[in-house]
Amino acid sequence: MAEFDALKKLNHPHIVNLHEIIDDPNLDKFYMVMDLYPGGNLDEKLQKTEHGIEEEQLRTWMRQIVSALVYCHD
Repeated sequence: MAEFDALKKLNHPHIVNLHEIIDDPNLDKFYMVMDLYPGGNLDEKLQKTEHGIEEEQLRTWMRQIVSALVYCHD
């Protein structure tokens, strides 16, 4: 649960906001209430690609990923 508490405190434009964790004691599951991003995730975008991805788009995604990682480690 400490990881979830830490994730709730993150505030970065390239990290999905976690609002709440719902732990169902009757099931071996928990639910994460997060922001909805209708554009999909990176894996979905990569799977939809038929003709490759432009280099500039890849650079943009990498800058966003690195920015989020640096934020998490600061």
